[in-house]
Amino acid sequence: MSLLRALLQPRSVAFAGQVRGQAGALLANLAASPPRGGVFVVAAAPTPALAGTTRVTDWPALPAVPDLAVLCSSVDALPRDLDAAGRHGVRTAVICTDDPDGSDPDTPLKRALLEAARRHGCRFLGPGSAGVVLPAAGLHASWIADSPDLGGLAVVSPSGSIAAGACGWARARGIGLSRVIALGDETDLRLDDILDTLAADTRTRAILVHAGRFADGRAFMVAARGAARVKPVLMLWPPQACGIGDEAGDVARPAIVEAAFARAGVLRVADTEAWFEAAEIMARPGTRRTGGMAIVANGFGPAQLAAAAASSDGLLATLAPATLAQVRAVLPGTHVRGGTGNPVVLPHVAGTDDFLRALGILRGDAGVAATVIVHAPAPGGPDAPREALAHLAAALADATNPTAPDLTLCTFGTALDPEARAALARAGIAAFDLPEQAVRAHAWRERHRRSQAALAQAPLVGRGRSGDAPPVVVEREAIGKEACPVSALRTSDESESPAFLAACGAVWRALQAGRTALGAEGAAAVLRAFDLPIAADADAGARRLPLSIAITDDRDFGRALLIDASGRQEALLPPLNAWLAADAARTASTRVALASGHDLPAHDIANALVAIAGIAVDLPEVAGLELHAHRTNHGLAWRVAGSTVVAPVPGRHHLALRPYPRELESREALRGGREVLVRPIRIEDVPLYRAMLDRIPPDDLLLRFRTRYSDIADAIPNELLANLARFDYSQDLTLIAVGADAAGAPEALGVVDAMVSAGGEVAEFSVLVRADCAGTGLGRRLTERIIAYCAGRGVKSLFGFVMRRNARMLGLAERLGFRQATDDAAGREPVVRVIRTL
Repeated sequence: MSLLRALLQPRSVAFAGQVRGQAGALLANLAASPPRGGVFVVAAAPTPALAGTTRVTDWPALPAVPDLAVLCSSVDALPRDLDAAGRHGVRTAVICTDDPDGSDPDTPLKRALLEAARRHGCRFLGPGSAGVVLPAAGLHASWIADSPDLGGLAVVSPSGSIAAGACGWARARGIGLSRVIALGDETDLRLDDILDTLAADTRTRAILVHAGRFADGRAFMVAARGAARVKPVLMLWPPQACGIGDEAGDVARPAIVEAAFARAGVLRVADTEAWFEAAEIMARPGTRRTGGMAIVANGFGPAQLAAAAASSDGLLATLAPATLAQVRAVLPGTHVRGGTGNPVVLPHVAGTDDFLRALGILRGDAGVAATVIVHAPAPGGPDAPREALAHLAAALADATNPTAPDLTLCTFGTALDPEARAALARAGIAAFDLPEQAVRAHAWRERHRRSQAALAQAPLVGRGRSGDAPPVVVEREAIGKEACPVSALRTSDESESPAFLAACGAVWRALQAGRTALGAEGAAAVLRAFDLPIAADADAGARRLPLSIAITDDRDFGRALLIDASGRQEALLPPLNAWLAADAARTASTRVALASGHDLPAHDIANALVAIAGIAVDLPEVAGLELHAHRTNHGLAWRVAGSTVVAPVPGRHHLALRPYPRELESREALRGGREVLVRPIRIEDVPLYRAMLDRIPPDDLLLRFRTRYSDIADAIPNELLANLARFDYSQDLTLIAVGADAAGAPEALGVVDAMVSAGGEVAEFSVLVRADCAGTGLGRRLTERIIAYCAGRGVKSLFGFVMRRNARMLGLAERLGFRQATDDAAGREPVVRVIRTL
């Protein structure tokens, strides 16, 4: 059984250990929610009978191998019990007993547990795990008291207390959970393993994570980016509480971790209030509609509070004139704010029908992506506000439309009955007590949308930059609008420039001589290799600006760039492109102008950030470099401050993010003499990809998108294509074949994808080739390339789906070593599953 299924959907569970205290509470919860295959208590000595469990004397006496073992044994007995469970065939365990030596990663108990687990290929949570609560599986294997309802939100934390608090919060708010996983000390199974697992869990729509440390920064980045591509990941990370930043010289640590979260697509929150606030909205299904926020309230004060919060985040929508005219016509006595027309303030005594009419009008405004309804108490008897609110909540739940803009209710000044809150939760409507909370919750939706755009970036930096066209700056609001540059037809792996070779020579000579720093001339050679203007002493009128950019090395995330603009520090992780550097560059430009009076164009700073990131990528021996910005007669220039630190390349990766893999580029000659460039897809290829889809047979599109589209150009938005393509390069991969059309412009001829499962042992591939390229050998070349890629990553099994009547592709699959799955052999299904062992 796979790790994913054994951990999230165990069919049988074995418990071993002491039956008292928290362990007794865990066993009682387990007995009250037994899986289909039963709960077994492994105990040599007689134990109190517990309904719902079966006692056996030792592991060999079990009637079958359990999917999951839960160990609450004494510290001395733990390694023996894990060894016995592994010897019996158990492959997944939860160890709840605390390590007496604390959370230190290297203790006698942890070493003994790892040795026992590795002998048998077993994986385990803990020690010190509070267990797992699996509403989606109907299983409660934890000492946590609350049993949450089933929903789409997963909770992951090393702390059992925080996991328990999240369960209590969810139950009180009527929010369902899919999985609750208490990591404990993360000796074996770590956060990145669980993120991989939850990314593939169809029952989980969003992941709520609390983290304190990262055992492997790159593994975390790969897993977090993979999960964030398919569902929101909300990270509670309080630096001070985790002891981060208290080491000498580690003051940049919080900024670097923030940068890592941003590049991973993770939404970081600093406290539990914001964590739960964001989870309240992200646990609900959202719409893909873009636009601003509309506010409807039955009181000026609450409406102003909500509008002020929305304005500060730039979220307040400007209502269309037709919308305002309709509001005035349908709802007499309503006040609409001049300019934006937002908020819409109903009379104080407005009833449910008034709110519903206003909501219906706003839903017709294309510029409204979300609506916040603020209900304030109105005059009446003591129970009137509560009754009015319950009536409104029931009506909103009944009127919910999955395709309409997001809707949130603020119950300002009146408590919402549990029944009404549950009805809203079932309808996907979040409810908050304060207007500002309701608005901030929607801000998380917008942040998530931006994080998805950042995940789609594939920077081309480093020594290949000189051979490429200028970086394509992708608009944040319109992914893929730009035309693909002609450089798409050239490989990035061109000969290094003389300047780059000179920089490499300076670094090599320093290391050969045992020096840990480059001299002034060597540092200048590095800057020249990456086209960074140097501020020379002879420059007349050169003036130092309050801006510096440094390369530093983080213990978890490798190389990072630190930007200090007038005392404000920000970090970025390489590799970068102009899109990823844009926000930091704009902020730095503004701060420099305010502090010095010098107008420093943001694009100059962005170009410098991309170039310095190139140093970090292509010269891994440069472990430390600080540059101060100067204004010269020729524009922005840089001067090296202090020593440029060099060191041998460490055994670990020096980057948390894998750069664009130039080594996967290749030229291919097709039958008929046409030449194409096959390379990893880049964000600027989205228009080419989209144009190619218009020339793909409908049945092939059905296999790729699992939906039949009549008009691809109208049906599939650029954002969807950007999400479907694999831009991360760390695990999944999309290769695109680019050729030149009759006019010499680039065009996409085919794509191939590999989607690697959690654990990396299985991958699904799909190939799309333009109809006019059939018979040229392109399909074979793309399939061979993806087979080689997956084999190189250690994937053991590769599978895909082919239309049964596509004899050409089925024949190709057979020639390349694929076999048809036995369950497809009868020929009843129109689609064939083909499998190849690697």
